[in-house]
Amino acid sequence: MPEPIAETVTVTEPPRKRVSILKRIWRALTLAKSPKSKLTTEPAASPPPLPLVKTKSPPMTKETSQSNLTEITFDPKTLWIEPFVDWSLSYLHHSSSSLTTLNMLCDDEPTSSEAEIWDSALNQLELPNLCSFSFTGWGFTTSVRAISPSAVALFLSRHPTIRSLKLCHIPVPSQLEGSALPDFGSVISRSTPFMPNLTTLTAHPTTIRWLLREMSDHRSSLREITLCTDHPFSFRFEALDECLEDLVNYNLNEARDTKIGFDFSVNGGLYEWFGKHLSLAAAQHGIGSVLQQFTQVRRLKLSCSYRVDLLQAPHIAGFLRWLALFPSITELELKDHPSCWPRNDEEVKAAARIFCAGLKRVEINHWKVIVIEPASDIVALG
Repeated sequence: MPEPIAETVTVTEPPRKRVSILKRIWRALTLAKSPKSKLTTEPAASPPPLPLVKTKSPPMTKETSQSNLTEITFDPKTLWIEPFVDWSLSYLHHSSSSLTTLNMLCDDEPTSSEAEIWDSALNQLELPNLCSFSFTGWGFTTSVRAISPSAVALFLSRHPTIRSLKLCHIPVPSQLEGSALPDFGSVISRSTPFMPNLTTLTAHPTTIRWLLREMSDHRSSLREITLCTDHPFSFRFEALDECLEDLVNYNLNEARDTKIGFDFSVNGGLYEWFGKHLSLAAAQHGIGSVLQQFTQVRRLKLSCSYRVDLLQAPHIAGFLRWLALFPSITELELKDHPSCWPRNDEEVKAAARIFCAGLKRVEINHWKVIVIEPASDIVALG
């Protein structure tokens, strides 16, 4: 018999005013995408709905064919609500042995009752081959709790196979703020390693601090860490400094194979934060900026929302001076940058030669590249 074809399911949500929620759910869960075939609308076989309290995947029987689903993306605001949560969990349980990637994209903030259902649903998932997990929210207010830290801790502790983790744009509960990190000793088993295979981590700085603490001796497995400013309207920039200091304390700033990046989604306070580190570096007394201790960072990756424009006046000079605080920086990658092409490449080159002499290459949105060559004549900035 031919080998089964791996499937990828992406759950999308059409405009609410045009399509009823029943039709939306049915259409979303019956779209399967295969790398060897065109889009099909045949629904994957699934066992009868499971009760919400069931915590284990149902055993496969002769009557139940095994799913080939490897990746699914869905909005819990659509599928993890009554009365569809049982069906959705059943669908995930049925694919538990083959599922390697689970993406949860929240387009709207949950109510308090919905958030409790999300916690309950997350606590029931057992995906033994899960390699990538992301939970991303958009448009949330700072007071909304999408999922509780304890639910996240329990889920991660049950899935040591995860190599890539992203927890972004979900407000960090107040219990995670400040220097005192929560203790999940009653949730996480201390007898087994916590996330021993994690290589890529993207999250709020305070969440990163907590995860690094729990990872203990397995921090050296990390190859890429991205700090998110997270909420689009307000952010406590001291959290970035606290996380960077922890990275230094764990010697991750000196790891040649570890890449450090930032996801700037908030404008207010960002340029002041740049200025703070420039002032620390310029001070004659003191320890300087923590960024100066990241001696192995040669390529810095920055993601920017449409609110953050780093390569245009009046911010380009201050940004490049901040970038130069990384002693070994040579390459800059800008992802999701609002300016797909700076109005004048020569201005970028001239500014780099003045304010960040080590920078040799700038890549913007994966396709535009500015190569900065030494020049005898430096163009004056207007």
